[in-house]
Amino acid sequence: MYNFAHSMKFFAILKMKLVVTILLMLPFGVVNLIGQSVPERAAEARGRTILEATRNKLKTFQALRFHFTYTMENTQQNITETLKGEFLVQGDRYFMTLGNNRFISDGITTWSYMAELNEVYINLLANDQETLTPTSILNDFEEKFRARHVRQETQNGRRVEIIDLTPIGAHLFFKYRVAIDSNTGMVVSTTAHDREGGTFTYRIDRVETNPRIPQGTFRFNAQEFPGIEVVDLR
Repeated sequence: MYNFAHSMKFFAILKMKLVVTILLMLPFGVVNLIGQSVPERAAEARGRTILEATRNKLKTFQALRFHFTYTMENTQQNITETLKGEFLVQGDRYFMTLGNNRFISDGITTWSYMAELNEVYINLLANDQETLTPTSILNDFEEKFRARHVRQETQNGRRVEIIDLTPIGAHLFFKYRVAIDSNTGMVVSTTAHDREGGTFTYRIDRVETNPRIPQGTFRFNAQEFPGIEVVDLR
């Protein structure tokens, strides 16, 4: 029987950090490819326009707190897991909880705490290839993905724009599907598709703009976790 808790050491740091990637990467640009048909170019142009509008809106806030529901599914292996989480971002700094796990960065160092194992992995943000920040996205995101508007549909009574983001070159996931509210321009949900039939969905339940941030939020305090094992990868 599949044991989610014990699989976390292998998958969690890589794929739970996906929330950092998909929540931050959406607003900061998409690539324009040549050699496509007119409908394809139109779909990509519309996708870029929508994402640029979202980018411009999010950049007006000094900080954002996302409350979300994370669902991992793999129908081939009969796996479905759901967790609640919270993601606070301010510039290159972030604080995320996913279940009892924590993922933190002060803009220089990252800490990934796995509750079931009582372990924390420490790395440098510059070395952490699976965590995208606003700075890194602005520098090179245009070279890694292209966007395509798929359709407009209704989800839970509101109109949303469906956009597919496709990586250029090798990538852990072959597609991200993004839903953006047609009226507010805010992210509604994102789903990443891996090559083993798995999907990793983050549904945004609520967004707080410019929340109060207590001092020390973007640092990990190992003293809060007696007996913790520290794995320093710097």
